[in-house]
Amino acid sequence: MMAQLLIAPVIIAPAAGLLWYNSRQNAQDDQVPTSFLLKTWALSGFLGPTIAAPVQLAIGWPFAKLLLGDRFDIYLKEMGRTEQSLKTLDRETLAARREIAFSLANFAGNVFMSTIAPLVEEILKYAALRIVEKYFPEKARTKRNYVLIAMAAGLGFALAENLAFISQGSSGETQARLALTIIERGIAGTSGHFLTAALTGCKFAESRASDGRRTGIWSIIKESLLYHGLGNFGLFTISTLYGNVGWVHPRDPVGIGAMLAVVLSVNAMAAWSLVRNLNKMDDATRKKSS
Repeated sequence: MMAQLLIAPVIIAPAAGLLWYNSRQNAQDDQVPTSFLLKTWALSGFLGPTIAAPVQLAIGWPFAKLLLGDRFDIYLKEMGRTEQSLKTLDRETLAARREIAFSLANFAGNVFMSTIAPLVEEILKYAALRIVEKYFPEKARTKRNYVLIAMAAGLGFALAENLAFISQGSSGETQARLALTIIERGIAGTSGHFLTAALTGCKFAESRASDGRRTGIWSIIKESLLYHGLGNFGLFTISTLYGNVGWVHPRDPVGIGAMLAVVLSVNAMAAWSLVRNLNKMDDATRKKSS
């Protein structure tokens, strides 16, 4: 319980920071209300995963059945093992698990999960912006507002994932492990959702041309999907190299370093792209107003 109490403020802090930042801006007619950002964050945290999970399952289940055939039940059993239960497995079971992990089918599954899961989530973030555009246009009168709304939606997704992790329990962990968990979930994982959502917000805002022309959804989400998918695939690959099926946290310094390197490098690329797109968007806005 103490671990959960320590992690909880960390995963709430990014959303609180976004709301504080927006509330500190000079009040203007075209400013997105902070209360609207709060509602977007809360609804995204509840509705996003509620919709995404069954869709991902509906797509992934038949694919896995087709890919694995009569090994599907074994694969599903290995995927469902908790990190705590792995400590009790005998050598024979671990060897069989490694065999599955290093199979071509598992590699294909990692590619599939690193594509479909992010695709569904990024489409839902895009859908949130379309809903705002159609039903609440007064809340997004500037391009920056779309970015802020997208950020709130991304942080909502991150909150739901982090709460799911906490609900699994992290009691009995060492202080070093707890610190790593805080970095992983509260900082690295949250910033990934935050950055890709903001990037989608930029692309969405830029796609809304003044003459009424609209850019397709693929052009808007493809870059966010790339970074999201790269991060997921990198983590799955690290887990696979340790003979695991699905995602299992590495516990040795090399594995932990590799995990952080993957997450931080992908997030750095996404941040660089976000800054570049924000500058481009602001330059276009200044030219239009001058």
